[in-house]
Amino acid sequence: MLHRTRQVVKTLLGPQVLASIRRWRYDRSAPDPNLPERACHYDFPFVTHEGDVYPCCRSGGGEHHRIGSINDPDLMDKMRRFSEPCSCHGYRLRSARDDERLRGFNIEFSLACQATCSVCCVDAPMWDQEWDRYEELSRLIDEVRPETLIVQGGEVLVQKESMRWLRDVKQRHPEIQLNLVTNGNVPIAWVDKVEELFSVVTVSFVGFQPETYENNMGLRVEHAKAFTEELLRRGSVAVAPKYLITPTAIHEINPFLKWALDLSPPQIHFFDAQTVQRIGGNTEDPFWKETIERTSRKLKSTLVRRREELQNNPTVIYLEPPVDELLGIDDRFLADQKLDQLCRRYTELVWHMPEWEPNSRSADCEVTDGLVAVCDFPLRGGRAIRVGRPIAPRSSGCARLGVAS
Repeated sequence: MLHRTRQVVKTLLGPQVLASIRRWRYDRSAPDPNLPERACHYDFPFVTHEGDVYPCCRSGGGEHHRIGSINDPDLMDKMRRFSEPCSCHGYRLRSARDDERLRGFNIEFSLACQATCSVCCVDAPMWDQEWDRYEELSRLIDEVRPETLIVQGGEVLVQKESMRWLRDVKQRHPEIQLNLVTNGNVPIAWVDKVEELFSVVTVSFVGFQPETYENNMGLRVEHAKAFTEELLRRGSVAVAPKYLITPTAIHEINPFLKWALDLSPPQIHFFDAQTVQRIGGNTEDPFWKETIERTSRKLKSTLVRRREELQNNPTVIYLEPPVDELLGIDDRFLADQKLDQLCRRYTELVWHMPEWEPNSRSADCEVTDGLVAVCDFPLRGGRAIRVGRPIAPRSSGCARLGVAS
């Protein structure tokens, strides 16, 4: 019945309208004039599976935020001139300066996916089309020569043509760094393929207990955990376990955090799937109110209890808005618990494998000795809790992490 309903909706609206709806829902407020300005579209402009280019993956499906198409011969000129009103939790968009260089692209390949996520923001479970934009993408990459490509689907790892294209890109442009967003539900043997191609891998979880995960994603959490653990065990790729918070999975944040901290990854991400909106706004319903408060207490307890244990751990915990507000991880809590010994602003996340250190180009980022850093990320306006002491990198190669949701 659910599948039939999805097919009816897809037929009535069409993929273009569905794509616009899922991006529009993230961009309904007017730009905040008090936010600092930034050429956001010069970091990782988002290339949709239809070939349209937007400032980022959350910058609305409206025509006013569409920069152009990957088929446009003057796309880069359009990007330089682009200055439409747009803002998020951290910045207002401004046009690019002549001395600014585009850093990379966030590319959405085919939406083909082995998962059936109930909160999928691209309606991948409904996808049944052929997809072939590889030649157009190749022309764009050859022209721009970006530093980094963030790739997502659908599920990239199960898309044979997408993987073939990525191998070709890596052969022709070995200097380009490839970052992957995946659900990690693939055979362990595929880790070899991942290591060959990617520098940074973000593994998404929607739930953590087997029943919750399967209900939300249609897959087995054991496979995703094994995939993540094996990548981290090998140590050649920077890995970020990511938890997507939903009303049905919010209570499993804490077991996920404990598991992730035990692995000591460079980063742990918490993203929100419109939890407050899904439960009816800023609800005073005692069930949801108590569920959120209990989750918050447990999460805070884990952070405080493991503070000294993780003294030498380089992990950064990234909380995307409104997760920090929802769970009460605010400045006062961090100060009261002495978790605020390192607090700086960043313009981006930079990885050094296998350790982490802040972006050396951020003049306002100064590393001091401390256990936990709380950093506002202007790129997305999020909060990062730095668990452990800053340590020097063992490798000179750095990798930017894309935080696509």
